[in-house]
Amino acid sequence: MKDTQKTSAFERLRAKVKPHDREFASLSLDIVDQIHEILDSKNWNQKTLADKMGKRESEISRLLSGTHNLSILTLAKIQVAIGETIICTPKRFETISSSQVYFIPENTSMTYGERPAGESNYVMVA
Repeated sequence: MKDTQKTSAFERLRAKVKPHDREFASLSLDIVDQIHEILDSKNWNQKTLADKMGKRESEISRLLSGTHNLSILTLAKIQVAIGETIICTPKRFETISSSQVYFIPENTSMTYGERPAGESNYVMVA
């Protein structure tokens, strides 16, 4: 099969993905990335988180795969176990200090935490 046929087949499949499914995948991966960032900052691994939550490591691995639909209750349990905010809503943002908040650029060529003056395309996470 030619590369152009492969590409067009890929593009046809990609076009069938609903916008809300694409957004779900993006948000899920962002949340899982945030959890991994927090675990790394604490020098924790998935086993440590599993122990703190009273779960098996395989359960945590499944939850943090990026494909699992994390409920708000599950996120709350993880947040309590790690002792840090994973998701920060604008209302909650008003009550926490700015030192607890990371700005993740939508421009993926930048690194976590960078925030150029005047730049507005950022996702706020704590």
